[in-house]
Amino acid sequence: MAADDNKALVIAFHEQAFNDYQPEQAAEAHLGESYIQHNPEAQDSPQAFVGYVHWLRGQFPDLRLDIKRTVAEGDLVVTHSNLHLNLPDLPDPFR
Repeated sequence: MAADDNKALVIAFHEQAFNDYQPEQAAEAHLGESYIQHNPEAQDSPQAFVGYVHWLRGQFPDLRLDIKRTVAEGDLVVTHSNLHLNLPDLPDPFR
């Protein structure tokens, strides 16, 4: 795949998993049998990714992932994104 195709795949995967809240379908469509999670708080494997998305959505039902930009070189794709969790109101020092 070309770098632009890989970027489109990564964006589609994240949109489907997080914003459309279809992590099972995203994993089935876009992940192979092995998946290495780069978040140290989450385990490797497609099943673990699905579980992580369900856990995260359970903690933050209104979460949304906005991908601001992507950079690709061959099959390596990096995203710069904002994960909006819609946290409850915090005391003034945290605003």
